[in-house]
Amino acid sequence: MSSKSRSSIRAGLALVVVAGVLTACSSATIVRSPASAPDKPTPKTSVARPGATVTVQRGDTLYAISRRTNVTPQDLAAWNGLSGSATIYPGQTLRLYPGNAAPAAR
Repeated sequence: MSSKSRSSIRAGLALVVVAGVLTACSSATIVRSPASAPDKPTPKTSVARPGATVTVQRGDTLYAISRRTNVTPQDLAAWNGLSGSATIYPGQTLRLYPGNAAPAAR
């Protein structure tokens, strides 16, 4: 261990202070790092694309398709009448828009 690593404190390391050392000081200031509470993920909003579809490929999951298409897995399931435990199959076509949205004119 180098002398630098002995005198440096990094976030996440434990610091052990002997009680006798603290009482010898006339005043002690304890500085705590701000609580590192995990950031709450921002709710993702789907970007519907009326008329757009995706064809399920072998090995696809709703999650994988949602990542590629910027549509949440919940919206993919709802827009395609799938339940939470529904299985998708290769060759199946999934809409990337709500069923009540009109497909884009071409």
